[in-house]
Amino acid sequence: MLTWFKWLIAGQELQELYRWRIHHGQYRRWLAEFGDVGLVLDNLEAEVRGEQLDMAVPPSSIGPWTIEALREVLRQRAEREKVTPPAHVRQPMRRG
Repeated sequence: MLTWFKWLIAGQELQELYRWRIHHGQYRRWLAEFGDVGLVLDNLEAEVRGEQLDMAVPPSSIGPWTIEALREVLRQRAEREKVTPPAHVRQPMRRG
């Protein structure tokens, strides 16, 4: 009876919440192998659950972070990747 009443009062919101849970799980399952995507999904989940977020400036190495700190962490990761490309991307220098 109570479940029926909840759906009667807040049906649209409960449907949206259910879709968020399902789609977050699918995104996590299929895209978390990409480091930055997994990091963002983990951070979003922690924030939604109400976990305490790291607000340090500059951000510490341990999350979850506020959205501003997460952006900085992602920028730092991108800069590190620019400096040292993966081994399969490096090409030997030509002498000539």
